[in-house]
Amino acid sequence: MKEGISFFETSEILKYSNFGYTLLGQIIEAVAGQNYSEYIQKEILIPLEMKNTIIDMDETNLTKHATGYKRKLPKQEREIFEHVSANVMNSATGLSSTVEDLIKFYRAHIFGNESLFPDYIKREMQRIQFKSKLADWGLGFNVANLLELKIVGHGGGYPGFITQSGLIQEDKIIIVVLTNAVDGPARILLESIVRIFGHLTKKKEEFQPKPDETIQNMKDIVGFYDSDWGTSLFSQIGPRLVLIAPGADNPVEALQIYKHDEGYKFTAPKELPFASPGQKIEFLDGPDGEKVFIDSHGGKSKRYKFSY
Repeated sequence: MKEGISFFETSEILKYSNFGYTLLGQIIEAVAGQNYSEYIQKEILIPLEMKNTIIDMDETNLTKHATGYKRKLPKQEREIFEHVSANVMNSATGLSSTVEDLIKFYRAHIFGNESLFPDYIKREMQRIQFKSKLADWGLGFNVANLLELKIVGHGGGYPGFITQSGLIQEDKIIIVVLTNAVDGPARILLESIVRIFGHLTKKKEEFQPKPDETIQNMKDIVGFYDSDWGTSLFSQIGPRLVLIAPGADNPVEALQIYKHDEGYKFTAPKELPFASPGQKIEFLDGPDGEKVFIDSHGGKSKRYKFSY
């Protein structure tokens, strides 16, 4: 280390380094005069009330942690990844948190919020410092553009876990995706959520209520519906009932806005030729009291909830 470790010349190639972030943690300890965990607790976690964030899990708090899994293999159950402590590398990869706490962290990086530091520091962190073919980087943040939306954020991987999170500064939108498997589709999920926001931004007039239009509460019918052909997600956006393909990489590619006829009767749009254009559907109570929707061909799909 004293002689230096270098594979390329300075600023020649972007190489993400957990070892580099570990050294930054050691520098923080040297400058602050206290260990890294204590410093982060005092300067970040306590001020932001991130009460469910831990710098490095150990046997005393491991029962609070999600179980991490190995990749899914055909015809086999997933194997559990035994927890690995980050130890001295906790500044690079040891922190465990929740969606709610990470939203608090990203909220502190929105311009105008000076709970951690002033805007000029945030602007420098979120400014592109290094460009490469696959990713642009600020200081600690990846900087990406998707559907004309600029996202600053970070992804992470740890034995049994894959995560992706980001902030759309212009719209003050924060997205956090945490998965507990090494093949968890965290990035796909984040990009799908961004596509939904982008679609709603472009088509926002379609989702605005018309003058004197009454907004019906559809909470009794929205949700996931199962059939032999797969899973559908009905959701309410403003006054509109929309159908989304939750399993698609781009869930808005075949998004459908249903026309409300009366009660719980709706008509599918006519634009998508492979999605039963103009078909009538009706939501009814099933024998067990759970909602089912019946299409004009008599096909039935039952609403269900995911269990965790």
